[in-house]
Amino acid sequence: MKPSVFYSANLSADSPLVLALRKTDIQLHAESLIEHHQLEFECPENRSNTWLFFTSPRAVAFYQQSCSLDHFKIACLGKGTLKALEKTHSPAFVGEGEVEEVGLQFLKILGKDEVIFPCSQQSLLRIPSVLPQNQVQIIHIYSTQAKSSFHIPDAHLYFFTSPSNVHAFFAKQVPPKNSSILAMGASTQEALLSYGHPSVTPKNYLPESQLEAIKHSLGR
Repeated sequence: MKPSVFYSANLSADSPLVLALRKTDIQLHAESLIEHHQLEFECPENRSNTWLFFTSPRAVAFYQQSCSLDHFKIACLGKGTLKALEKTHSPAFVGEGEVEEVGLQFLKILGKDEVIFPCSQQSLLRIPSVLPQNQVQIIHIYSTQAKSSFHIPDAHLYFFTSPSNVHAFFAKQVPPKNSSILAMGASTQEALLSYGHPSVTPKNYLPESQLEAIKHSLGR
């Protein structure tokens, strides 16, 4: 039987992780267990001494449905968010790796500027938490909720990409006892521990690190 992986996010057919796994004998089931709904919010004033910091492609999409990015300085977390922004803008800051580390990197270039985080109502706000609070503004632009119906086939490895996906999964299912578990970052690990399931996290969020962690967990 081929080893199987459940990955708790929707992945496009041309995503680097999907393409890399196609070259192996590992079967992938990628499905997000959460859904998102836009909230009403006011667009901030476009100012050249203000940053917009996006931590997900979803935040970019919901923000741009109502507001312009023009005149702001742009920062983002991860290559996926960068890809979403590059269609119209070039971010001045792109962070990779653990989010607290990214926050500390961004702090070095923030100076006296202000920074706005358009984000989910359920965001853990881990990057804003390491920045001067009098320079930070949070705008909740969408909400995150568990899907009402899904069934994930048993897998050899479960890769959870967020605490919200963890809570959604364990509300309906549990992994088989002999399965391995990976988590994207410390907050997802904490959510898994709350259900009594320890996990391992990749070195960073890059596709190659995720692939390495998957293959190692499956003994490949």
